[in-house]
Amino acid sequence: MNNFTDGQIKPLPLNSREHYDFRIYDDAEEMRQAIVRRNNEVGLSRILSTSGYPSTLDGGKHYICEGRFKMPWDQYNFTATPWAEIPETINEVGSIYTCQGFDLNYAGIIIGPIFSQKPSSNQLAIHLDKFTDVEAFKKRSDLSDPQEIHALEERMLLNALNVIMKRGVKGTYLYAHDLRLRQTLVQLYHQMIRQNQRNELK
Repeated sequence: MNNFTDGQIKPLPLNSREHYDFRIYDDAEEMRQAIVRRNNEVGLSRILSTSGYPSTLDGGKHYICEGRFKMPWDQYNFTATPWAEIPETINEVGSIYTCQGFDLNYAGIIIGPIFSQKPSSNQLAIHLDKFTDVEAFKKRSDLSDPQEIHALEERMLLNALNVIMKRGVKGTYLYAHDLRLRQTLVQLYHQMIRQNQRNELK
């Protein structure tokens, strides 16, 4: 997982599912249904997403849509109760702001449009032009070099991805918006499953 959040796409370790429920989906709605089942079983299971989908603090609902999947972003929480402990938030998508510092039992992660797979490469591409969190990149007076600012912004997005991908204590489920990235991740996941099955038969 650390390789991935450093921008590298590598084969999954064969022990990825050892004492941990790790899955990769090619259908976001199927992932949502699995998270709902986990929430009914053990609680504290939620869908989280990176940026890249419409989101504005204007009091309205802004939806993440992926095929059959359609859910609103988390609403501003005016209570002292953590977002994930509010029962109704099973019907919302959490962000870096609502999950940072709070562990879940199961996390369903949507890797949004700001990340894709570079063509003919096992590297993540980061699309700053698709970043929708206007509050995150406040101008810093100590930075003036455009390349340095660009590198810092990319690192911030990878750090945010790292945070949300490590929220699930019992399990993590993944879905990627980018078709090439999604197909690669699903392929690597099934390769890992098949290799483990072959090893069990030896």
